[in-house]
Amino acid sequence: MQKIKDFFLQNKTLRHPVFKNMVWIGVGKIYTQFLRIIFIVIVAREIGPTPYGAFYYVLYFIATFFILSDWGVGGVFMRDFQKKKNSRPFLVGGFWFVIMLGILATGFAFWAKKFITDPIAESLYIVLLCSMILDHIRNIICTIFDAHEKMHKSTIVEVINQTLMVLLSILFFGISFSIISVALAYFLSSLISLIVAYLLLQEVSLLSLPSIKLSTSYFPYFFREGAPLIFHSSLGVLFFSIDRIMIGFLRGVTEVGWYTTAIGIISLMLIIPSIIIKPLIPHLSKKIHTHIPIQKTIKKTLILLMLLGGAVALIGEAIGGSLIFFLFGEKFLSSIPILRILLFSLFFSFPLAFLDTLFFIYEKIWLNFFITLIPLTINIIGNLLLIPSYGMMAAAYMTLISYMGNFFITLFFAKKHLSL
Repeated sequence: MQKIKDFFLQNKTLRHPVFKNMVWIGVGKIYTQFLRIIFIVIVAREIGPTPYGAFYYVLYFIATFFILSDWGVGGVFMRDFQKKKNSRPFLVGGFWFVIMLGILATGFAFWAKKFITDPIAESLYIVLLCSMILDHIRNIICTIFDAHEKMHKSTIVEVINQTLMVLLSILFFGISFSIISVALAYFLSSLISLIVAYLLLQEVSLLSLPSIKLSTSYFPYFFREGAPLIFHSSLGVLFFSIDRIMIGFLRGVTEVGWYTTAIGIISLMLIIPSIIIKPLIPHLSKKIHTHIPIQKTIKKTLILLMLLGGAVALIGEAIGGSLIFFLFGEKFLSSIPILRILLFSLFFSFPLAFLDTLFFIYEKIWLNFFITLIPLTINIIGNLLLIPSYGMMAAAYMTLISYMGNFFITLFFAKKHLSL
């Protein structure tokens, strides 16, 4: 029993953390995404597309103001922690840097509430804003766990968060059958999971919250090193959320509900590349730092993800329509054509996630930022022109075209600048 415990909780060799963390991330991702689907099914099927769409419309609207609040600090932690001889000031500085940015994001998000005119969405705004603040603090604590290669801790936190969200939603539905009950369940699950993250943080020897004092010495470092990361990651967030925000503004929250249902299934499938890629980041970073060749690992991983993306897309095309009807009912039949379009994007998004990671590891994030900016701009312009007339179908096609273009452009520059 002790050997099993040590295997899953301790790092023994150079390769052991990669396999151990892959297991933890895999189990955690599968479990939490399964619970997320349960949450979506319960809320969407019982409440209907309009309140469900209003919930996610507000959630993604608020999230846009928190795009810059991380400033890439999580990525800098993951990349540079292993290189620092004295890591504690590094972690403390990053923690406070993110907290300050979170305060600014909260202020802007509160000010932007006046732009929400839908009555259902307006009633959810404050509760979801408070939840986002709690999630922001919890996420930076989890990146500290990941930097220590103790990803089992961040997995535990996320499992608790998603489990509570489902259980509290069911409980609150018994008291008041409304979308407000879902928002309150979201808030409480965020609060409790933050408390758990805080307690687990006390076990990390380099950083315990009671001893953290405000330190600004690393602020210039994180501002400089995090800038390319955050600008690139913000493009990724916009890629994933801007279409729903624009649909909400231009067509209404009901179409957001249908579109979000299809996106929810796509998100479930995207756990596959993240399970493979995330544990490789510290491992590949170490090898690059010690000048160990990694080209073979890169090519094998890229080929694997391309094959997996194609296989998952084909399986999804075969069963996706029946799955939506079975899980969500007749009210969400309009989601089926959206899902079938978005499934083709998996051919490109699986390997693209790894290519983006390689640019990050090789510290060529600014190049990747400008690469990604091109398809994102096309996506936004296309949505502005087409969504008013063609609605969510236009958004789905523009997403597919954007991912396709992003993959081929990124692959071209990766071969040129990363010697693949």
